[in-house]
Amino acid sequence: MSAVWEAIEHDIRRVLGAIECVDGSTGARIGEPLQLHAPGARFVRNVSGLHALVSWTPLAAHADAFAAPPAAPAIGSQALDVRITDPSGRYMPRDARMLLPRDPNPLNAASVDSLFRPQRVPMMRSATAPLGHNWSTLFINVSAGNGDALGGALIEVFDAAAASIARGVSDWRGECVLPVVGIPVTTWGDGEDAVVVDQVPATVRVRWPGTVGTRVAQDLVAAGRPPSRLPIIDPDNLPAVPAPIAGTPIDIQLTAGRAQSLRVVLAVP
Repeated sequence: MSAVWEAIEHDIRRVLGAIECVDGSTGARIGEPLQLHAPGARFVRNVSGLHALVSWTPLAAHADAFAAPPAAPAIGSQALDVRITDPSGRYMPRDARMLLPRDPNPLNAASVDSLFRPQRVPMMRSATAPLGHNWSTLFINVSAGNGDALGGALIEVFDAAAASIARGVSDWRGECVLPVVGIPVTTWGDGEDAVVVDQVPATVRVRWPGTVGTRVAQDLVAAGRPPSRLPIIDPDNLPAVPAPIAGTPIDIQLTAGRAQSLRVVLAVP
């Protein structure tokens, strides 16, 4: 006895790219569904947790040309701005930019702009996200000189070698809970008479993106009244106009399992 299979429908489409949302503190892929929105674009979350871009109006011809994508527009010449939000509230909403079309050449699969590599987008943790037991945690408040809360400020922590080890974004209340993962319980100190120490030197830098962020009076913060527009930024592409307002770098000591509070006052007009 033999069976005959008949294909009722056959549809092949080209995926234009994919976004891999990762935890900004641990680097692990986020397993929970997130929401991605962009004008004229459609994303589909696959079983691996990647958000595949299956269509975008300016690249409509690419989606249907499976065997050979069109030569125009040039690779990376088109910018798609994507807004990413977390329905659970564990991660701060953010914007991310995809440069399209991606390079379809399999020989260039190791390149960061390859069609065969997802674009990694770190998601910053919100104040309600759970914390690890041995993480060093910073509770940071960002405000103007008159006490107004500054939302959308990018907060970065750098180690002694000036390498970035943590990033966070302040919410509309000017608050940011920033975990620093990987601080050893003990390590060797510097100098000729090095000894075992439990603190690691670091520097905190804060930049506020002007009108892209939010500025809320303290009485409204105390009353729990958020602004009509929440602060949502692209941490990887802070706007050049107006120039981000930077605070004075703050030198601190990080300790595994320890929390500390910082208040950052920026000289905003």
